[in-house]
Amino acid sequence: MIASWWNATGHMGLARMAILVAALAVISQLLSASLVESTVSPNASYRLAQSLANDGSYEIEAWHRMVGDNEENKQLKMWHLPGEPLYLAAGMTVLPQPMMRYLHVPVTAALIVAVAIFAGVIFGPRVGLVTGIVAILQPFVLVHGPVWDDAFFGAAAYWSVAALASLVLVQARARASLPLLAACLLILILSALGAITRSQVTIALVALAIIVALACRSRPSTAIALSISLGVVLALGAWGYRNQQVSGELFFGSTHDGITLWESNYPHVWDAIQLGQVEALNSQNMQTEFRAAVGMSEIEANNYYKRLAMQRFIDHPLDVAVDSVRKVVVSTIGVAPQKPLYSPRNMAAIASTLLLALGAWMGLYAVRRHCRIKPRVFWMHTSFLMLLVFGMLAIGPIGLRYRLLFDGVLWSLCGLGVVRVIDHLKGR
Repeated sequence: MIASWWNATGHMGLARMAILVAALAVISQLLSASLVESTVSPNASYRLAQSLANDGSYEIEAWHRMVGDNEENKQLKMWHLPGEPLYLAAGMTVLPQPMMRYLHVPVTAALIVAVAIFAGVIFGPRVGLVTGIVAILQPFVLVHGPVWDDAFFGAAAYWSVAALASLVLVQARARASLPLLAACLLILILSALGAITRSQVTIALVALAIIVALACRSRPSTAIALSISLGVVLALGAWGYRNQQVSGELFFGSTHDGITLWESNYPHVWDAIQLGQVEALNSQNMQTEFRAAVGMSEIEANNYYKRLAMQRFIDHPLDVAVDSVRKVVVSTIGVAPQKPLYSPRNMAAIASTLLLALGAWMGLYAVRRHCRIKPRVFWMHTSFLMLLVFGMLAIGPIGLRYRLLFDGVLWSLCGLGVVRVIDHLKGR
């Protein structure tokens, strides 16, 4: 029965594959959302969404992160990019309370389906199907997917753009009819959502636009690149204009970035990480910095902590490099340093990462044979995502969610590797 089902997938179209993966993803995420203890992320998205839903303001009391207990707490207006909070606030407005724990199910399902379509377009529907199953069964996605996390929201937007772009390019190469204008409009909207959700996604989107434009050099690729670029410019332009209105300064990022960069690279970062989070020792070791930030504006404090981090990079490059290697290893494997290595949580993370890496390694050898776009475009895209994600892991905080943008590549290669092994066993 399994063999006949597998043979039937060889004739499965892309649309049927996407529908099947979507159904499986939604079912798995609904079950997970019903069982997890809480779907509320510890980051600022939830509190900002509450502020938006309750009184329409986009403010959060987080000044203690900048100055400790040295000054009265005050509202910060640019602490977090607004993509995830806007989505959550909309859900809080229209959904009854019992349904709120399922609010992120469509986001995670969209991420899984987008990567499955990306793999299906480039390597074939069977690879897309296996890619979707790999993503669905990855323990981190299965357990953490329902949690309100901007990493999933940003990754879903990015991979949706990548899937649409690959579909347009493959259809154009096959001279098939495709509503290019509709695809580009959707790409523009999704690029805008990604750009105002995570800075990492903004960088990846700009790089994707450049890669598509330079590597493909066709009318559809130019249209895709322009759509991505316009979406990013419009979204960040609107966010920057809003920030100018509330602060008097044109500001396109989030004021959370400066303190996070310093916390992730200051002298005590490894000791803090072993307690579970980069800010764990702030109250003991950052009194000098806290006092220096007293009296600054929100943007001034953000810039102050960025300068501190940059100065440490210059003054202590070896210490920073050692901490960076440690952080990359921890985030790549997915272990929680505050838990015993042989705890169920850490063993599941290690086992799933090793299996994913093994599958992706097997898939590497089949890319050129199965790739339906120019292989160099795929490799340029993969290489840039790898450099971006691992570069951010090196200078930023730890966590599997910070690897999520690159996981789409790993799932796709793993899907290709699994299909390659099955076909080899069947003598194809």
